Amino acid sequence: MIACHLFGWIFFIRFCYYKIGSFDCLLSDFLTLKQS
Repeated sequence: MIACHLFGWIFFIRFCYYKIGSFDCLLSDFLTLKQS
């Protein structure tokens, strides 16, 4: 989750989508934005 948040904004499509997984990353960032 941490790694997804940190790298997600920098390499969202390359790193997050392909490496971690689209759903996990999108949900993680989505929840983070909701709480912000």
